[in-house]
Amino acid sequence: FRYWLELSQNSQTPSLHYAILSENVSFKPDLTYFLEVKISSAFDGKLIATPMKGNGSGDLANLTVADAFIELPRGRVEFRAGEIFHFYSYR
Repeated sequence: FRYWLELSQNSQTPSLHYAILSENVSFKPDLTYFLEVKISSAFDGKLIATPMKGNGSGDLANLTVADAFIELPRGRVEFRAGEIFHFYSYR
């Protein structure tokens, strides 16, 4: 969302944020998946994205504990801990 917002305000270089996925994630539909995550910092300053367990896309209560959405690209089923992906913070 922030990326879109910065683009819509004519920002020359919208900021993209990246985080390291902390756990393995499986997602079978061939869709881009915006997974709710909690963002934290490791001791070395790297950002870590921890998936929030929920009950599907209608589980709006999860939004109160998550910080961001991490973007998992389509065309894959398995996403491994340690991989780096874009995230969109909403806090």
